[in-house]
Amino acid sequence: MPSARANAEFEAPDVLDLELQQDVVKAMRGMLSSFGDNSSIFSKAEPSTVPVLGAVMYHWRNDVGGRVCPYAEAGAQPHRKQQLWSAQKRNRNHLRDEGGALIIDRLQTYTGFKLVFCNEKWFCYDGSVWAVDVNGRLASQICRGELNKISKAYKMEMETKKQEKKKIASDADGKSSQAEEEKKSTKEKLANLNFNAKMSQIMTTLKGYCLEPACEEALNTNRDALPLQNGVVLLKSGILVPHHPKYLWSFKLPVWWPSTGLATPLGRTGEFLRQITHTPEALAYLQRILGYGITGHTSNQVILTMIGEGGAGKSLLLTMLKRVIGPFYKDVSKDMLTEDTDEFSEANVKRLTGEATITSRALYSDYVTFATTQLHILCSNYPPRVKTWTIALKQRLLTLVFPMRFFYPDEAGYNPDNPLHGIRDLALEDVLKAEPEKLLVFLVQGAMDWYASGKRLLDMLESSKAYMHSWEQENDPFAAFLQEEGRMNIKAFESTRTLMDAYNNPDRRSEVVSETMKNDEIPLQGIHVLVAEDTRRISKILERFLLKEGARATMSEDGKVALDIYCERPFDYDIILMNLQIPRLDGYEATRQIRQLEAEGALPGRIPIVALNAHAMENDAIKCREVEMNCYCRKPIDKQTMLSTILSLA
Repeated sequence: MPSARANAEFEAPDVLDLELQQDVVKAMRGMLSSFGDNSSIFSKAEPSTVPVLGAVMYHWRNDVGGRVCPYAEAGAQPHRKQQLWSAQKRNRNHLRDEGGALIIDRLQTYTGFKLVFCNEKWFCYDGSVWAVDVNGRLASQICRGELNKISKAYKMEMETKKQEKKKIASDADGKSSQAEEEKKSTKEKLANLNFNAKMSQIMTTLKGYCLEPACEEALNTNRDALPLQNGVVLLKSGILVPHHPKYLWSFKLPVWWPSTGLATPLGRTGEFLRQITHTPEALAYLQRILGYGITGHTSNQVILTMIGEGGAGKSLLLTMLKRVIGPFYKDVSKDMLTEDTDEFSEANVKRLTGEATITSRALYSDYVTFATTQLHILCSNYPPRVKTWTIALKQRLLTLVFPMRFFYPDEAGYNPDNPLHGIRDLALEDVLKAEPEKLLVFLVQGAMDWYASGKRLLDMLESSKAYMHSWEQENDPFAAFLQEEGRMNIKAFESTRTLMDAYNNPDRRSEVVSETMKNDEIPLQGIHVLVAEDTRRISKILERFLLKEGARATMSEDGKVALDIYCERPFDYDIILMNLQIPRLDGYEATRQIRQLEAEGALPGRIPIVALNAHAMENDAIKCREVEMNCYCRKPIDKQTMLSTILSLA
């Protein structure tokens, strides 16, 4: 019987109120007596393990020599210490006869762990998960099976009483009258049983007994356990327990918990994870946040951004996650974050990290409102753009850089001396698929660490912080304006209004005056610079800077165009500024082709090429040297550094 005082998960009034508990015991003793059981002794009351909010389990036992349980299978060992449990029943006054009530009592006791009626459909427990039974066919089959057991128990009980009375009877007349009475009683009970055995009436009656309005909503919401093929693993402790209705799962993950539990060696899976993260600190960071992800909690309110070049191992990791956590994993479009543009939407980030609710609807359906219960992972070679970089985004976007790159055996660019280069193992995916339990253990260990740390994630690595700083600078136009242009001569800004006028000016020339121009110095006069940059804002900054310093600037938005421009008029250019992450032909490949044409004599001399990159990754600098770039400059670009670089090379 649910109570307003009851805890939403376990507590029930009977456990706290001893007077109420005594009243229930008295009523149950009368019910047992009506079954012919006068030897059972009340043992204890505790919260019920069946999926019924506020229900209580009452334990009874039989003393030595007590009657044999009538529900025991034929030929089975008699129950010496029979435990009976029963949830408090409701709405029974509609039953027309006592015999029918007793049958339904016994039927509900049998099916208490197996059947729940909710939202006009049955839910049946098959021993490991709950299944939806819209038509009630499975529920009807379960009831038929249990009714057969009840019928069998009645017959056994009647036969036992019959034999006992025959032995006690002393005279023929008494025997005759008793036999006639027994026969009449048996017929009445069997008639009652046959009447209630009509399944339509049985199922209609059971709906009230098995009604649990919150059952469907509670399915698959247990955040602290995972349903596996061989049991349920508790994420706080890493312990495997048997399947039980109380966990309320409607599916099982396609993986088994290993017999060695948390002591299972991670094998090739562990080696793969160590390779792609490169450092123990990055591995621990990945383990903690993925462990948090499998719990279903969203208290940390974060999105993980996994950044790395193609061939860094990110996709294979996600493939293995999908194989292990099955229904918990889903690939979704980046539009969930970016809406109609390629820029992050702060509102969507807040919704997807669990801070705000989501309202949506399927076609021809009503609107539903819900809160997310998943960790969202953005996997990309390059980070998306952010229109407005806010504190809310900084708090929610976590980054993990995957610095390794794995090459095919004959792929160009592989350097065996580079610690961040590796050779692809073409059989690796099949090896990892054969041991999904190893990744499962890795994830559960991460979840346990998250719980043990007070549900906290590890701090971002220094490499990730540096990457986030570069990302922020690239996506914060006002900060970049101050850093790139305001530095030229801060005294040029006479007031806040003048500053904002300069920022909002498309040309941004009149209010920003460099010291070199004041002194009539034109350090880059006569130098022609070819710039390959696809980010419009940065391209404008570079163009203005070069023109102010006296240089000529030719701008291109992708590597293929830049290569064609240079090859057409190679003698016109003195230096190339090459963004590494440009479309069609990235900076590495464009430079490689230029150097190859120079080596073949198709291009004159050796033009200086300066790499531009917003992300401070060691692997980028190494790759720049491998394709024979002259210099590596990080964005946001420092004016003095760029000026000295061009003067030293051009």
